[in-house]
Amino acid sequence: MKVIDTQDSKYFRSLRPGMDYALCIGAGVCFRILPTWNELTRRVVNRIFATKLSPDEFFEMYQNIGWGLDSLLQAALNFAIANGKSVKDYNNIISEELYIDILQQADKFGVKDDFEKLISDPFRRDPDSILKLCDFFEKTYSDTSLYKLAIFLIKAKEQNIAPKAIIDFNADVLLHTLLTLFQLKNEYAKSGKLTSAEFYYRGIHRIGESDGGMIPIYHLHGSIVPLEGQRENRENLIFPEAAYSEIAGSTYSWQQNLFQYHAQKHRMVFIGLSMSDPNIRKWMAWSSANINKENFNRTGKKALLQRNVWITTKPKSPVEESLKAYGLQHLGTRVGFLDSWTNIDRCLDNLFGIV
Repeated sequence: MKVIDTQDSKYFRSLRPGMDYALCIGAGVCFRILPTWNELTRRVVNRIFATKLSPDEFFEMYQNIGWGLDSLLQAALNFAIANGKSVKDYNNIISEELYIDILQQADKFGVKDDFEKLISDPFRRDPDSILKLCDFFEKTYSDTSLYKLAIFLIKAKEQNIAPKAIIDFNADVLLHTLLTLFQLKNEYAKSGKLTSAEFYYRGIHRIGESDGGMIPIYHLHGSIVPLEGQRENRENLIFPEAAYSEIAGSTYSWQQNLFQYHAQKHRMVFIGLSMSDPNIRKWMAWSSANINKENFNRTGKKALLQRNVWITTKPKSPVEESLKAYGLQHLGTRVGFLDSWTNIDRCLDNLFGIV
């Protein structure tokens, strides 16, 4: 199984020719900005069960129980409702624990209120806060994957190699927030104005929302912001087990139909995902089977086409490397290894030929 060394110059522009692509992102792109899934679940469990499990204690319990994190979040929701809380109360805890780290950093920088307003609804931003918020992100998070991914997406659009869509499996809306800030700052450098810009990307939170001719960022697992009731879809968060099961059991869900449309029409590039999500694997298996069938009907040759790329860090173990390399073959997906997530910008620039 051929793998890609994403930083090797021989793969320069290797994802650029021939096909459009959709970008799929997961929680890994927000590492060192927001809590990991494991840490977020620990915090929610501690809040709802009024306990103080340390990371080590929570991990030991997690291994002993043997359930997935979505099952633990479901148990927390069930307990909350059984003790007089509502789904709204539960979602408020999710929002608070999801954003608490970055809000604390913003508070230290003196931009907490401005950040809360911008991330909750970028269309109601305060122009006077834009440069301060740009400065906050640059000085606090410039070495993170999310920051570097946002810079890549701006360059990619300007060099005519932007994705046709971004499929975001995260509940946060940080990517769209960063893209908005960067484009406003770029416009300020050209015109001295901070009121608006020619925006390239737009967050889509619900069925029926328009992308306005921009590149859509689809929030397939719902979305949540610090200030409730603004540009989000917290009532459809795919956090607890029951929400996953509802999607898995439906043949016509918005999430499934949208994902499969792009998986069959475009090359898929996965970043920040473990590729363990059963829904994603199922959808990719269906899409890959249909693509291979159409290829056989057209050419008369059987083949497992590898159109997609999963970008992940290269493991130290040769066995783990082989498992990753062959584990997605039936899903039509090759692996692109990079040595560190801090080099995601070099990886993307190399694979797509960004100069």
